[in-house]
Amino acid sequence: MLESSLKKRIGDYIRYSDVNYEIMRADHESVLKLPSNDKLGQVFHSFVQNTLTGKRFSLSTWVKPLEGKMVKAVEILKEELRDSQVEVCNTLTEIIHGVRVTGQADLCSNDYVIELKSKEEMKKEDLMQALIYTFLYKKDVILLMFNIYTADYCLVKVFHDDGNSALLMDAIKQIEDD
Repeated sequence: MLESSLKKRIGDYIRYSDVNYEIMRADHESVLKLPSNDKLGQVFHSFVQNTLTGKRFSLSTWVKPLEGKMVKAVEILKEELRDSQVEVCNTLTEIIHGVRVTGQADLCSNDYVIELKSKEEMKKEDLMQALIYTFLYKKDVILLMFNIYTADYCLVKVFHDDGNSALLMDAIKQIEDD
């Protein structure tokens, strides 16, 4: 089962309050409002991936209003990564209670998995996806959520620990039992 479908199903069995996570940093003070544009999410992902993997990336002039906040969010992330090498994650597969779980996060370092979201608010599916990645990659997951229209952002760390692993195992077992 792909993590994209599993994250929707396990959310029925896990509450936000049960997951061990923390909000690392958030900035919700923007007055910036950019027009809707399908390419903004791609620009955000490319900017973060290229910046963290050490590649050059220049922004188009129409995206320049976002640049300051994107750079700030990435700098906060870099502080947490402590100059670890970052690369695109490999696809991983694990079998949990007979369910084959396959997923691929955006970026990986020695200590963290980084998942990029082109929105600022964390939805339950985002938290469930991070929970799945903590299990697949055996690392803490940092969600970098960046609102591509206002430049507000939030960084959330979901911990790879016994409690979160047990939550995921129990939820998958319940799905199989239903």
